[in-house]
Amino acid sequence: MRISREFARLSFVLTACAMLAPTARAGGQLDPSFGVGGKVAIDIGTNSTDDARAVALDASGNIYVAGVSDASGQDAFTVVKLDSSGGPDPAFGSGGAAIANIGSGNYEMPFTMALSSSGDVFVGGTSNIAGSPDMTVIKFNASGEVDTSYGDGGRALIDFGGGDSDYLTAMVIDEGEHLFGVGETVTDLGYEFAVAKLDSTGLLDPDFGDGGRVIVGFDDSRASDYANAVVRDDSGNLYVAGTVNLAGESSDIGILKLDSAGNLVTDFGVGGKAVVHIGNADLGALTRDARGNLYVAGQSYGPQGISVAKLDPSGRLARNFGNGGTQIIQTQSGDRLLEAHGVAIDRYGDIYLTGESLADDETPNFVAIQLDQRANRVRDFGTEGVLSIDFGGLADISYASALDADGHLYLAGIVNSGVSPIHGDFGVAKLLVTPPRRMWMHSRHQR
Repeated sequence: MRISREFARLSFVLTACAMLAPTARAGGQLDPSFGVGGKVAIDIGTNSTDDARAVALDASGNIYVAGVSDASGQDAFTVVKLDSSGGPDPAFGSGGAAIANIGSGNYEMPFTMALSSSGDVFVGGTSNIAGSPDMTVIKFNASGEVDTSYGDGGRALIDFGGGDSDYLTAMVIDEGEHLFGVGETVTDLGYEFAVAKLDSTGLLDPDFGDGGRVIVGFDDSRASDYANAVVRDDSGNLYVAGTVNLAGESSDIGILKLDSAGNLVTDFGVGGKAVVHIGNADLGALTRDARGNLYVAGQSYGPQGISVAKLDPSGRLARNFGNGGTQIIQTQSGDRLLEAHGVAIDRYGDIYLTGESLADDETPNFVAIQLDQRANRVRDFGTEGVLSIDFGGLADISYASALDADGHLYLAGIVNSGVSPIHGDFGVAKLLVTPPRRMWMHSRHQR
């Protein structure tokens, strides 16, 4: 479904100043060939409220940014396609933006996105179109039109049936365009991890879990478990991670492993579940390297900082990483680090954490951090391993990131033009990352 011309016009506000710290070096710079000064801010309508939550890259170097926009008069799932230089693709949707106006739910919030090899775009989140919050997936075809043959008129709704709140926060796609969505649902015990599998037509796969759905809790008493991230390995196993609260204790990071049928893989962690304690931490992101190690990142409250942990393929903390498998990153000067919403690993094993930091004037900025394989900050990236990116508005928060094959790092989120505390734009920044130290230096530490 294409949106009308009056809402289709994209106003690309290109911020001209890179705002790099004076001591920033060659490693970790905004790419001057992308947008203006490495940044693009996208106002989808005229002073619309636009909030980007996901970013993905295709094999041709195009960038897709997904989130919510009220440019059509109501909150709706929205995708913008940019070319490799940061300009809108006029052949996608209307002028580079596609908005899905399906139904008239009062609440629509996308959180995640997946691209198929054929160019289809799947955007996942939550909507209350059916009367209460349900997991929701919308499929756009390669030209940016809603594929009305998918699910029910282009939208697949997933109701877990046990409560009124089913939230989809992350998903992954396989080669056959089967989607695995994760989030949480309400049960008699409280909030628990929820996992669903959709087939290529947008219907629940009856061979996965219980009619396409799996619910897993980490505590048999009062549950407060929220899944935020998922990755899939070459064997079809799923790793689902999120925040858990065991027996009313402080927040921890919980990870579970499911096989392709939705069963817990019991030789992972303890009975298929692993729990990581990093101070008092919430999880925001998960990734997996070529050796099967898992990396989780988020926020620590005690002490305040960005938290990261590495687990080996069996679900045990990797003792040669940070402080016995975990690390809390705090700045020694400059912005305070608040939270990681993204984590990526390059081919040499360096780790990139992305999210938000707080400047001296208490306004949030995009932030990127580069760590080596032992969780030490790479000092020639930005300033002492940390690069803060200011779009000049009231609030700039990076909710997602992606790393391309050349090692360029893309951050996406909400940026605020300063019109009001409510108004926001989609924002994308592209970083150039200096190739790491000689490969032999990296290979010495491979485990």
